[in-house]
Amino acid sequence: MRVQQRPIRAMSMWVRRQPPKVKAFLGVVSGMAALVLLRFIVNDHDNLFVAAEAVHSIGISVLIYKLIKEKTCAANTRLRYPPLIFGGHILYSFTEDEVENAAMELLKIVEIKKKEMGQVALGFDIEWKPSFQKGILPGKAAVMQICCDSQYCYVMHIFHSGIPQSLQVLLEDSEIIKVGVAIDGDAIKVFSDYKVSVNALEDLSDLANQKFGSNCRHWSLAALTEEFICKELPKPKKIRLGNWELYPLSNTQLQYAATDAFASWQIYQVLKSLPDAVKDPADKRSETISSQ
Repeated sequence: MRVQQRPIRAMSMWVRRQPPKVKAFLGVVSGMAALVLLRFIVNDHDNLFVAAEAVHSIGISVLIYKLIKEKTCAANTRLRYPPLIFGGHILYSFTEDEVENAAMELLKIVEIKKKEMGQVALGFDIEWKPSFQKGILPGKAAVMQICCDSQYCYVMHIFHSGIPQSLQVLLEDSEIIKVGVAIDGDAIKVFSDYKVSVNALEDLSDLANQKFGSNCRHWSLAALTEEFICKELPKPKKIRLGNWELYPLSNTQLQYAATDAFASWQIYQVLKSLPDAVKDPADKRSETISSQ
C-alpha cells in the first residue's frame, strides 16, 4: 500500500492548527478507524504480520499498535490463545550429505530473496539434550532449525551430521540475519561445540524493547508470540527437555523445532514493520546532564 506524502503532510499541518479538543477528537476517530481496518485484516487472515504492515504503511504510532493488539488479541482475557503451529513443509536432514544439500538449498533461496527484498532474515534456533545430573554437562547442540518463510523450515540433525561446508557458509555469512531469542547464547554454544561462528545476530527481545522504548524487559519467545502473533507457543516439557540426539526425531519433535524457528521469523517480520519508539525528551535531557 503506497500512501501519497503531500496530502498527509497537508493534513498533518491542518491538524496541528486545531484547538486541543478538536485534536483529541480527531485522534479518537483515527484510532477507531485504524481498529476497524485492522480488526478486519486480523479476522480475515488470522495473521498480525499483515496488520503490522498496514499499521506501518498508514503511519500509526506504537501507542495505537498497542491498542490494536489489546482490542484484537486480548479482548477476553479468560480465553486462551490458539496454539501456533507451523503449517508449512518441514525438511528434515540427518546425514552429512543431506544437511549439506539442505544448506545449499537454503543458500539458493536466500539469494533469490535478496534480489527480491534486499535483506534476508532467518528464524534460528537449536536444541540439545539437557543434563539432570550434577557435574554432567548438557549434550552438544543436536538439532539446528532454520526457517526462511512461512512455507519451509529446515530441521538439521547436526549431532549426527556435524556442520558441513555449505551450512558453515550460511551461518558465517554476515549479510544473512539470524533472528531468535537469546540467540547470542545459541551462537556461543554452536561455536563451543563445533568451532563454527554464527554471525549477523538479531535478538528479538532487544528488538521488541527498541520498538517500545524499554530496556529492562527480558522477553521469552512464548511471550513475544502472544504479544505480536496472538498465539500460544506450545512448550511441553516432555518435548523441550527430551533427548534431541536420538535418530530419527519424532514428528512431535520436528513440529516443535520447526514452530520455534517459524515463531522467531514471524515475530521479526512484525517487529520490523513497527517504527522505533520515540525517546522522551526528558530522557535525553537527563542523559545530557549525566554526561557533563
